[in-house]
Amino acid sequence: MNELSIVILFVGVFVASLVVFLGAVDFLYPITDGGTKGFSLGRDAKRRP
Repeated sequence: MNELSIVILFVGVFVASLVVFLGAVDFLYPITDGGTKGFSLGRDAKRRP
């Protein structure tokens, strides 16, 4: 692999882990109430019948 694909892979893994981490924190501690759609999907799903 050349260095470009390594950088893209590293950035992709970093962003994915960051989104998962923020999603878990927001799911446990609702801090972005009515905030970004991605982080509020968990509570919206539980709130709806």
